[in-house]
Amino acid sequence: MINELSEKLLRQFEVKLNKVIVESTSPINRLASSLNLVQDTTKSLKEIVGGYSFENHYEEIVFFKKIKPVLYSFKIFEIDLYQLTIKLPIGEKSDVMLYFKDELHEIQRFFSLNIFHYKYYLLGLTNLDNLYFLRDAVIPAGLVHEMQEQDSAFSNINSLST
Repeated sequence: MINELSEKLLRQFEVKLNKVIVESTSPINRLASSLNLVQDTTKSLKEIVGGYSFENHYEEIVFFKKIKPVLYSFKIFEIDLYQLTIKLPIGEKSDVMLYFKDELHEIQRFFSLNIFHYKYYLLGLTNLDNLYFLRDAVIPAGLVHEMQEQDSAFSNINSLST
């Protein structure tokens, strides 16, 4: 049930975001508007989750694996797009190409550092879902970066075993 409500909220978010993209007059305007929209939608999503007990592990896994990451991916994309745009060098085509090559190298580095998780998603694996996407799971050290979210009620990364 919660996943259907969350997916509906995300569809509404995407419609609003598309409107922001079309109507934005500058990169800073787009960033501010899109981040406000992400923040409002995240708040709504937290309210939905805050008063809800997942019916089973599958429902909780689907939420934390497929629904919540969508919203955060838009936030990451908008911030990265803004950074890419404002740092774009003015000058020769070769300077611009070098800039994009450096940025591409950083993206490749990120995927290299996170290859296990990237491949896990890419291949549609599910064998570690009980560790990665349940809030009460104790995750063995080394399976995730030790970067915990502040709101434990809205995060599936609560505890790391050491």
